[in-house]
Amino acid sequence: MTTPALIAPAVSSYPPSFAGDPVTFGWALFSLITITSLSTAIILEVIRRWWGSGVTINEPLGIVMAGLVSLLATIWLGAIGDVAFLLAWGEVAPDTMARILDFDRMCDASTSPAFGVFCFLLIRGQYLVHFQLTSPTALQGDLWPTWPMVRRQMLSIAVLLFIAVGVTLSK
Repeated sequence: MTTPALIAPAVSSYPPSFAGDPVTFGWALFSLITITSLSTAIILEVIRRWWGSGVTINEPLGIVMAGLVSLLATIWLGAIGDVAFLLAWGEVAPDTMARILDFDRMCDASTSPAFGVFCFLLIRGQYLVHFQLTSPTALQGDLWPTWPMVRRQMLSIAVLLFIAVGVTLSK
């Protein structure tokens, strides 16, 4: 556990790795918030669809869905601690920052098991998925997203950009 004494008081509104540059800080914050938000939204949507579909893990679609969830969980775990760190920098007490840094380390360490699950599912299901993708009846219908689907995601990204700019300018 990091002791508060090891965390230097904030000289700048931005962490030292950004060298006081608000543009790089804002871009990093926007990127990480976008990654965590979209990962969360997609994970919840996949689980919602999977829950009602009756698809099992032993079917190609179940393997793809579980693999997607585990890969996105890996990405989410890698980014969420950094989001907390960037949002809290210079805003919280040293004890709280020490806890946030511990949380970030735990999340980073948790990416390995989540990615291991993804690799296991990829190896386990590669033949089933390949068979499904090459069968004549696979993937019938239009695979491209509709404009309302794209517009909703773009609106989410615009809101996140607005939040990142606001947090950056307020520091």
